[in-house]
Amino acid sequence: MAVNTLYQHCCLAGKPLNFDPNNAFEATQTLEPISRYVYSCMGWKRETYTKQRDNGFGGLFPGHMALVEVGILAGMLIKYEEDFLLYSKIEEAMALIPSG
Repeated sequence: MAVNTLYQHCCLAGKPLNFDPNNAFEATQTLEPISRYVYSCMGWKRETYTKQRDNGFGGLFPGHMALVEVGILAGMLIKYEEDFLLYSKIEEAMALIPSG
């Protein structure tokens, strides 16, 4: 599974995942990182997947799953018009950067 590793204070359902709210504000560099899935790049071993499905497995990730770090641009997710507009501006700005 492709991921982006994030060093940010994160909560799930309003509960801290990787920090203690009763402690001083921790530097992001020292936080336990969060791995965010990048849905544009996923893969399975066909034999493992079909065998597990045939045996009744109903989940998404049968067998062993590896996490592979990809670039932040690969991890961009467009779900809303605002996302598209933001990423369009990033693309325009990147076109101004000389390659080489």
